[in-house]
Amino acid sequence: MTDNQICATYYAALIHDFEHLGVNNDYLIKSLHPLAVMYNDISPLENHHVAAAVRVMLRPECQFCAASPVSHLPVTPFAFLLMLFGFLSPPSFLQKVGFAV
Repeated sequence: MTDNQICATYYAALIHDFEHLGVNNDYLIKSLHPLAVMYNDISPLENHHVAAAVRVMLRPECQFCAASPVSHLPVTPFAFLLMLFGFLSPPSFLQKVGFAV
């Protein structure tokens, strides 16, 4: 794994269920919750976990990778995929996102 992939993996583990509301996506969508509206009914909880965590991660005191804040952003989509599909994804998915399996 590359350094960015390792950083993204730690990031995905850290942000998993960050600020979770205790309900599922289906409930948020059916109740027209503001998060569901904001994210167009597309994985509102997962999108919120990532967005809220990025806001925290961009604070100078919260940077845990040895790079500037701007360079953290490319790992966000990768971390989102890891979080969305979980750590037990089939090898074919992991190969598609750049892991050598």
